Amino acid sequence: DFSHEDMSGIPALWTEFARRAGEIPNPDPTPAAFGAMFGAPDKFQYIAGLSSATGEVPAGMSAMEVPAGNYAKFAFRVEKAEELAGTMREMFTKIGKEWMPASGLKMRWPAPVLERYGESFDPKTLTGGVEIWMPVE
Repeated sequence: DFSHEDMSGIPALWTEFARRAGEIPNPDPTPAAFGAMFGAPDKFQYIAGLSSATGEVPAGMSAMEVPAGNYAKFAFRVEKAEELAGTMREMFTKIGKEWMPASGLKMRWPAPVLERYGESFDPKTLTGGVEIWMPVE
């Protein structure tokens, strides 16, 4: 669980996920990892993971099902590892304060907000392409 004021534990969550990712049975062959956020506006749960074709969950890990529906996707690039957190925060601010109000769309709760780290993202250098998927209606 995290608050928007203190997300300092998220990098450690990703480090632990990277250490254990090989334990996940039948991972999707598409090279992408996901961060999933869901919960209340002041506190939220964050899960680092990848998609899998099985319901088997290794000990100490959790599974979640992402509900089908519409998502607005926002793509951007991170050029330096030290810019990842700030760029992510900046993108979420722009989406929430500029794009969502101008779009006329509403958030589709309780569907999770997703971060997608795909083929062009390098997990070793923390640089490359990132997408934010906002559940909308």
